[in-house]
Amino acid sequence: MATLQKELNYYMELPYKIEVTPVPEEEGGGYMAVLPEIGKEAIVGDGDTVEEACRNLREIQKELFSDYLQRNIKIPEPDSSESYSGKFVLRIPKILHKELDQMARQENVSLNLLVNHLLSQAAERIQLINEFSSDMAFHFNFLKNEIQALTFQVKNSSKRQGDSVKIDSLRSYGSDYIRAA
Repeated sequence: MATLQKELNYYMELPYKIEVTPVPEEEGGGYMAVLPEIGKEAIVGDGDTVEEACRNLREIQKELFSDYLQRNIKIPEPDSSESYSGKFVLRIPKILHKELDQMARQENVSLNLLVNHLLSQAAERIQLINEFSSDMAFHFNFLKNEIQALTFQVKNSSKRQGDSVKIDSLRSYGSDYIRAA
């Protein structure tokens, strides 16, 4: 149990990014806080103030992480923050360079702007696919664990019901069975 607490403390101290958004008045008002690195709405805290929403988020995060650790569900860690210059050198085939240059001319933009736009679109699509895949994997593992727990409960329940069925069937034969014995 001490190991689980140590692991829980480890995960609770990691620098997860928290996103806070206002909730429209027609939806109740206040604020909603989420941990996007865990999943868009896997862990949500709400409150009348930003501080209350974040405090509620941390409480739910602690409960959920504790549950995940007990069930051996993998908890994603936050991305490390490194600084980037915004520049890198890329070698591409000459024909691709020519095609990109022609596209940039047709769009009346610089080659740099065109490539930046294309890379941003591709990165966004990849991120959406990864988030969807991560969310699906998370939900799949959660459902798998729930099914295993239910299967265990059903097996134990059917064993108990099976015993009562045997006892009831003996009672239905009643005294004839007892007399024969």
